[in-house]
Parts: sequence; C-alpha cells; structure tokens
Amino acid sequence: MNFPENSLLRQKRTGPLITAALLLGMGLAGVIDGILFNQLLQWHQVLSAKVSADTLDGKSINHFWDGVYQGFSWLLTATGIFLLWCLVGRNDVARSNRIFFGSFLVGYGIFIFLEGITNHFLLSLHHVNEASAYKNWWDIGFLGLGVLIAITGWITIFPKNIVEERRSPRQLRRIYPVQYIKSKSN
Repeated sequence: MNFPENSLLRQKRTGPLITAALLLGMGLAGVIDGILFNQLLQWHQVLSAKVSADTLDGKSINHFWDGVYQGFSWLLTATGIFLLWCLVGRNDVARSNRIFFGSFLVGYGIFIFLEGITNHFLLSLHHVNEASAYKNWWDIGFLGLGVLIAITGWITIFPKNIVEERRSPRQLRRIYPVQYIKSKSN
C-alpha cells in the first residue's frame, strides 16, 4: 500500500529524539559550566557568594557543593545518552541531525538560563565572575547567552519553511493572502 508523502502514517516520531537531545544538552551545559567557570577560570564555586572559599572549611564546603552540581549534571548527561541509546533499534523514531542538534542547543540554552536565574538571582549563591566589579552584567550576559542558544536551537528544529509546510491551505491564505492568490493563478 502506497501512502502520500505527507501522510501521517509515513511520519516518524520526533519526541523521543528531542527528549534525549534536550537532556544531553542540559547535562553537558552543566558539565562545561562547572569545568570552565569553577575549575579552569576559577571565577566562582557553587556557594562562593554565601560561603567564602578563603578558609579550609569554606573551600571544603564549596568543593562538596561543586561535586553535587557536577553529579547532577552528569546524571542529566547519562540519562540523555541512555535515552539516545534506546532509540538505536527503533524504526518509528526519526533520525535527524537537524532535530538532534537543535534540541541539544535548546537544552543547553535552557540549562544556562535556569541555572543563571536560580543561582545568580533567586538564591544569590554565586555570580558568573565573583572577582569582577560588574557582577550583575556578567550574570545578565550569561542569561542572554542561554536565551540566544535556545532560540538558535529552536530555529534549527523548526525552520520557517518546514513550519509553513505543516499549515493547511486555509491557514496559509489567512497569513499570506496576496502570495497565496499569486501562486494559485500561475
């Protein structure tokens, strides 16, 4: 039995791939954040705005909570890898680099944004750059980066032409009435 190209019966599921890539992106965002800002640049630790790392006890407390943060990030990453691995033998799930990398970027951006809102503003646990005189500007820039990465991922998943293909002719007439009439008259 042959189905039309746009038939729902021929479309493959994208949800499982999106979920796996989102979790993988969120987990790796946490891992990279911890490695870059906590360990390499040493700009902050998870509790550095609350517990000074100038003493051995303060350093020990900060290291513990950095480990909890890294453990959580690792758990997100491992879950994303596991879900991705579960998709290997499934024929009902789409295999799309565009959907995978777009979803990865959305997850990465969401993690950066949520971590920034929670740790930098709501709980005031630390700032991106504790040593800077412009701490809040660093924090706002970090949030903006998260939003930019998430939007880039969203656009990668749903480029304009693909979204328009999913619209019915009636919807297209409402959105682009002049263009629709011109294309029909040709």
